[in-house]
Amino acid sequence: MQWKKNKWRLLLAFFIGVLICFIATRFYYFEIKKELDVPGLLLGALGLLVGLYIADTIQKKINRNQNRYTYLETKIDACWIEFNNISKVIAISDKIGVESLSKLNTEVIHQVGFIKNIFDTFDLNSECIDTLDSKLEDFESLFDDIQTEDNVKYYAEKKDVIENNIVLINQCFSVVLKTIQDLG
Repeated sequence: MQWKKNKWRLLLAFFIGVLICFIATRFYYFEIKKELDVPGLLLGALGLLVGLYIADTIQKKINRNQNRYTYLETKIDACWIEFNNISKVIAISDKIGVESLSKLNTEVIHQVGFIKNIFDTFDLNSECIDTLDSKLEDFESLFDDIQTEDNVKYYAEKKDVIENNIVLINQCFSVVLKTIQDLG
């Protein structure tokens, strides 16, 4: 709840709720008792306070979990987009610039390592992110033995293996994203 912004509305709603609770406890065979019952009034106010506390606590927990998982989802989505950009270059051509491979390292592999640390910190099942991390490292190592000329790697001989690895990595990304969405 945003207490500071809506303080007067919330207080008015609280006192209206206390009044409604008080009147509801005053009914006795379709007649309203005219005398003031202080314990009933206090119990009604106490019940409303407990209800407000429970609602506020539940809302804060939901918001915190949504923020946590939305952050992870955004990070993994950005990595996946960057990986797909690099894989498009690989699918179109038989050569790739070394700067694109270094971008793979900095924009995807390091970010997945960061997300893996977050998974470990939140005590989440990190099996899917571990698999993704190892597949990305294997993918990067495919380019280590490829001939390099003028900061360009020519991979025509390994194109099928590289494209199969891209498919496996995309499957791993989808499993990680589904895991994050199932948590939220």
